[in-house]
Amino acid sequence: MESARSLERSGDEQGALQAYRMVEARAGSIVAEVVRVNAGTRAQSQQDLMRRMDADALLSQLGIAETKIGIYYEGRADYSDAAAYYQRAIATHSTGSIMAYRRLAFLYAYGRAFRGIATPHDAYS
Repeated sequence: MESARSLERSGDEQGALQAYRMVEARAGSIVAEVVRVNAGTRAQSQQDLMRRMDADALLSQLGIAETKIGIYYEGRADYSDAAAYYQRAIATHSTGSIMAYRRLAFLYAYGRAFRGIATPHDAYS
């Protein structure tokens, strides 16, 4: 994820997009790991607590990657794909996706998100 941010800061939009897509391509395994780590009851030790915090950070990074991909599509006026990625970001990490909420709201407010996306739960269909 740091490499994506470095590429973005240096102006390499395509390289950054490719790095964000690599993170997003691992969404299934990231979510599976988070479910595995959080399975069961409360954290029993400091190590358990740290694992849960790391899992939350993984979800946050995935949400950021999905938001960044949405921004790329929005910049290309591909609003339905942008909306889909914003919805994925919100579904992935709802509390950490303020930017995704705002950008998706803008697309809906201006009628740009309605081509191909009906409801937020369709984001992963």
